[in-house]
Amino acid sequence: TQSTGTPNLGMFWYLFTEMFEEFATFYLLVLQLFVFVFAAPLTVRLHRHPMLLVWTLIANQAAWRAYPALGDLACALALVPLLLGVVRELRFSFILGIAWLAVGLLAPIFWQMWIVTGSGNANFFYALTLVHTMAQIHLIVDTVAAVLKRDYLVKRPLDVPAVDAKAKEE
Repeated sequence: TQSTGTPNLGMFWYLFTEMFEEFATFYLLVLQLFVFVFAAPLTVRLHRHPMLLVWTLIANQAAWRAYPALGDLACALALVPLLLGVVRELRFSFILGIAWLAVGLLAPIFWQMWIVTGSGNANFFYALTLVHTMAQIHLIVDTVAAVLKRDYLVKRPLDVPAVDAKAKEE
């Protein structure tokens, strides 16, 4: 029989507790390959930005681990200052910070309620898992989008015609 794993902030454990046993091997293979699916397209698209590419692959790997640890997220976040020019252009950094703060505060409480006292529900803890993973993925997407937008604006600057006050009067 397939082991469902212990509950954690990863996406796998809840999926495997809810699925039929005969599909477990297939989904295990698909979920393990999910990290590698993004490597080739990201490498092709971000070949001019090697530091961003490395950071994106590390952060993607941290987001889709079966048993994530705090060190996985810490490694990705520790490399963010290397992309400081990009970080200033992130649109939703405040929301991401609030999401991780909520996960950091509520995960131990929901774990205590569910596992220790038995008064909670697995769905509460899994909702935090979804918020945690969503925040990681949104950070990756927002960072890559900021770089691609900057590249687009560098290649095609806005064609704003110069307004000459004297020419306007005549």
